Amino acid sequence: MVTPAHPEMKLVIGLAGEKIVGAWLHRHLGVPEQESWRSSLRSHVYPDRVGDDRLGYDFRVGTPERTLYFEAKASAGADGEIQLDESEVERARTLKPDETYIVVYVSHVLDGARRRVTPLPNGAPGLAGYRLVGNALRLRFTLPR
Repeated sequence: MVTPAHPEMKLVIGLAGEKIVGAWLHRHLGVPEQESWRSSLRSHVYPDRVGDDRLGYDFRVGTPERTLYFEAKASAGADGEIQLDESEVERARTLKPDETYIVVYVSHVLDGARRRVTPLPNGAPGLAGYRLVGNALRLRFTLPR
């Protein structure tokens, strides 16, 4: 995964990725970006205080049959690696039968000639088709007095 050295670059890549996924959803599902975009990055475009990263998804699209949740992941390259935050994992784990969670990966997000939008495989048992990179654990404990 391309890890930007500066927080500003991470913001640029994330915002560009979400804008591109918003436009992609508009083209494919006909939903205006402003209606579906739910992450806090939307505040850089729409100063309406609607965005909330605790939701675990970036875009929500409701259809008569289903609710679709989209998580945008972007990279300056095409490394084929993403990281899911705790809220994203929790949202994907607790879906109702009429809900679908889709990760949309944008490679070469800052290079219009090489950019590619790819919905990642979904619905396979476990993490089939993916390799777990690293084995980090987050642990909570109480210090002895």
